[in-house]
Amino acid sequence: MSNRSLAKRYARALFSIAEEENLIEQFNSELEALSDAFSQNEGELLTALTTPVFKLQERKHVAEVVAQKMGLHGIVQNFLFILLEKDRMTLHFEIAQVFQSMADAKVGRVRAQVQTAQALSEDEQSEIRTTLAQSVQTDHENLVIEFSVNEGLIGGVWAKVGDTTYDATIRSKLQDMKVTLLK
Repeated sequence: MSNRSLAKRYARALFSIAEEENLIEQFNSELEALSDAFSQNEGELLTALTTPVFKLQERKHVAEVVAQKMGLHGIVQNFLFILLEKDRMTLHFEIAQVFQSMADAKVGRVRAQVQTAQALSEDEQSEIRTTLAQSVQTDHENLVIEFSVNEGLIGGVWAKVGDTTYDATIRSKLQDMKVTLLK
C-alpha cells in the first residue's frame, strides 16, 4: 500500500473520531501545530521519534512530553502513539494534509496561495481576497489565503486556488512574448 493511501486511511480514522466528538477544528489545529513542531530545527524532533536507535518506550516518552507541553487532546496524543508503535510517524505530514482537506470540505473552506514580487499592503490583500472569493464563489470567511513574496516574479500576482492557477505576473508575460517572437 502506498504512503498516500496509508495516510488517507489514518486521516479518515482520526477524522471519524473528531466528527463524533465534534472536535474537527481542534484536531486540525493540533495536527497543524505538530507539523510545525516537526518541521522546526531541521526536523530534529521527527528524527528523534523515528530513529530506531532509541527504544520505543523512550520515543513514546518524548512524544508524551511534547504532547503535554503542546496541550494536545488525549485522542490526538493516542493517535501519535499509534503512529509511533506502527512506525508510521513519517506519514504525519501527509495525514495532517488529508485531515485538513477533509476539515475544509466539511465546513466549505477554500485555501489559496498568492505570491507577489513585493509584500502587499492590507488594502491590496483585501482586494485580492475579494477577487478570489468571487472567482470561486465563496464568502470571505471561508477563504484562507497564504500570502508570500517571490522576487523572481518581477511584478504582478500569481495565485492558486484548488486546482486553478491564475498567473498575472510580468515573468509569465515575458515568457509569452518570447514564445510569440520565436514563432
